[in-house]
Amino acid sequence: MSDHPLFSTRNPWFGISVGITAGVAVLSAVVGLIWLPLLQPHLQLTGVWDAICSAAGVPRAAVQETAIKPDFKTSNVVMTSEMLTKADQVSIGRGATLAQRCAICHGPQGVSDAHSPNLAGQFAAVTYKELNDFKTGARVSVVMSPFAAAMSDQDMKD
Repeated sequence: MSDHPLFSTRNPWFGISVGITAGVAVLSAVVGLIWLPLLQPHLQLTGVWDAICSAAGVPRAAVQETAIKPDFKTSNVVMTSEMLTKADQVSIGRGATLAQRCAICHGPQGVSDAHSPNLAGQFAAVTYKELNDFKTGARVSVVMSPFAAAMSDQDMKD
């Protein structure tokens, strides 16, 4: 048995194990960051640095100059803090009358027994946005779209 401490440069097993570990780490880095990216047929890399950046996930060029316009309708509702101010008594009464239509699917207390979303606990602004999206076609539903189409902007706010 050797008199050298375990973690010493004079211990041959320690030197061999550190050397092998460092060699495996360097070999893994070379294979993963340089060799494998250069083997990809669809990538057109110009050099070693480009291969390393590609393997690390760094984009080589700007993705696109102009924004892509979606081919579907998006919401046009802009939420502001003063959008839905405190409701007056008339607005609350009108809203309660209009909410009776909602109770058919969403339940009388806003908790649905069917496969309709629960309305209880929703913020008024969220409900307004969803109704507006159904009306404008940003969201499509066979059930909700006809209900929302018949509502005015004031009806949705109430």
